[in-house]
Amino acid sequence: MAELFFHEDDQEMGDIDLVSNYVAYPGNTWEIANAQVYSPADKKVKFESANILLSEVEEILANLLPKFERVKTGYGRTSWEFKCGAAYGSDHSFAVILENSGVQVKSIWFLISEISEKEKEALKELFSYLASKGEFLFSDNHWNFQCKTSEWNLFEAYCADKFE
Repeated sequence: MAELFFHEDDQEMGDIDLVSNYVAYPGNTWEIANAQVYSPADKKVKFESANILLSEVEEILANLLPKFERVKTGYGRTSWEFKCGAAYGSDHSFAVILENSGVQVKSIWFLISEISEKEKEALKELFSYLASKGEFLFSDNHWNFQCKTSEWNLFEAYCADKFE
């Protein structure tokens, strides 16, 4: 049984959110590929407002990545089963974690300490799908990097910097 354990304070965790929840700082860029720096906006819009369907995202990921049969989260010595979502990936070094609210995706998180070509291909498909639905921002705050899901070339530069 493939099982994944994660917690939101994981050092190698990233996420995707709506670009509208961030403010760009013109002239301020990350070292990696000179990608734009964004900071949280004062007013937040829920991710669900983008109407991203869980079934559509799962279909994209299932074509390229195995699904974890069981997902657990927690803190310290306490853990519990994560029952409102799904996760895809190979192991704790790479996983895409989806939290849902009914049929809609509520959050997308990543564990990303390593990445294979197949995993990169899955993210390219996911990023392309999200970019067709609106403006979304990928963030890896531990590695100090952000890019829009429509900026695949910047994500590739991030991968080259972090993993090669």
